[in-house]
Parts: sequence; C-alpha cells; structure tokens
Amino acid sequence: MRPRLALARAGLLATLSLNASGCEAQAAAEPVGFNCHASSEQLQAWAGTWVEQGFFTKAVQSRQWFRKGPLDSAAPYSELNISADGRKVRLGWNWHEGAEARDDHPEADPKGMVPLPCVGEARQQGQGPAALRLLQLRDPQSGKQGWYQWVAGPGQSAQPAYFKAIFQGCFADERAQRWCFEPEGQLRVGTQVLQAELMLDPIEQTEGVSVLNLQGQRLFWLFKPSADGGWLVERRGWASEPGYRKPNWRQPWHTLRPEALTKPASR
Repeated sequence: MRPRLALARAGLLATLSLNASGCEAQAAAEPVGFNCHASSEQLQAWAGTWVEQGFFTKAVQSRQWFRKGPLDSAAPYSELNISADGRKVRLGWNWHEGAEARDDHPEADPKGMVPLPCVGEARQQGQGPAALRLLQLRDPQSGKQGWYQWVAGPGQSAQPAYFKAIFQGCFADERAQRWCFEPEGQLRVGTQVLQAELMLDPIEQTEGVSVLNLQGQRLFWLFKPSADGGWLVERRGWASEPGYRKPNWRQPWHTLRPEALTKPASR
C-alpha cells in the first residue's frame, strides 16, 4: 500500500458527531422544509453515499475524473456519507482519494464537530433498480443548498457508479481491434477481459484524464477524451517513481475511435 498524501484543501473531510453539542452549534432558526436535527433513526433511511448532482454530471459529460470539479459549485458539499446505523455522517468538500479518504482522515477536523446538514425533500426519478434517488441538503452555516444523488450503499465505494457513467460503449483502435467497456467494471480488448477499477485518487496523475487500474497490469491505463467521442490511451506508473515521463498525447499508446465511426456507411 503506497503512503497517502494529505492535502489540506484537496481532501478536507470531517466526521460529524451526532450529539447534543452538535445540535447547539446549529442555527436556532430552522429553514422551512428542512430538518436540521435529524436523529440517527431518521438518517438510517438515507444510509449510503450521496454525490452532488452537478459534480457527478460534470464528470460524466466531460468523461473525466478530476479533483477540481466541485470548487465552482454553488452546492455546500461534494459528497455525503451516512453509515448504516445513521450514527456517523461524513462530508466531503473536494476530492483527493475519493471514497477511501473519508475513513483515512477523520482528524481533518480536530474537534470532530461541524454542523449536521439540514435534510430537505427526498425524490425518486424512474422505477425499479434504475430509479434515481435524490436528496436535498442545506448547510446551516452558509445557507448553500443543493441536490444529491445516491450512488452507493453504506460501506460501498462510489467508484462503480462513476466507471459505469464515464466509460460506455465499444471502440476500435488503430489496428481495428475492438475495445468494449462493460457496466460491471470490465474492459474487453479483443478476446481479453480485464477487470477495471477507476482510480479516485488522481494526485499523482496527469489532470484531464481518467485512470484505470486493470487486473494483472503493472502500469495504470490513462484515458483522455478525444474530440470525436473516442479516447487517447497511455500507460504510466506513479508520478513520484524515478524516470517518470509525462504522457505524450500527440503519440499515444493507442487511439480509440467510436465503433460507429469505423464502420463503412451502408449503401
């Protein structure tokens, strides 16, 4: 396991204490339509990981995983995590090591005391397993509020949700070999099937790319979106390793074009 770097601004996360002193720190006047004093029993109904909708949408539309996404958001947080028993609530204001950082850095707030978010309206869009769960949150100090979508259950990583949303479809490389992303977290290259994990810690990688850690591969695979909807692909290790070279996107390891653009037009 590599030692993790602590960034004061890039990975600020705090464990919230749900007790009487926490309630005293909140504003006395509770905004209409919001519950600023939710009990552990009430919070159980929203257990899991919730990501600010604008942050999630921006990552999906740009086809990039990035660490600067939430800085320009008007929402109070980038992420909310509620434990299964509703007794622990953790907030994220930016991304460093993604889902894992919540447990690695509880000391981010020495007092362990930041105001509990005010919980507003809950919605569900669609039906069945694909239904989108939404939750409205408000910060009692700043008054900022936003909508958050559920991406993972308690104790689970948000990584699969981002992989499924960012990596979709089939492509052909310069040798006409087929590359296909599977929603279950797999990458098929020709006849080879590789288990893939989106790296949520971009601190030692080039910005503007999404990095996959593939089973059985020593190097990470870097995917940079191209203008035609395809990908430029490079391979690199950690940036701190001796001899590291920045990717040369003018001469990438592979160039992937959307499959629809590589097939001859029908007559």
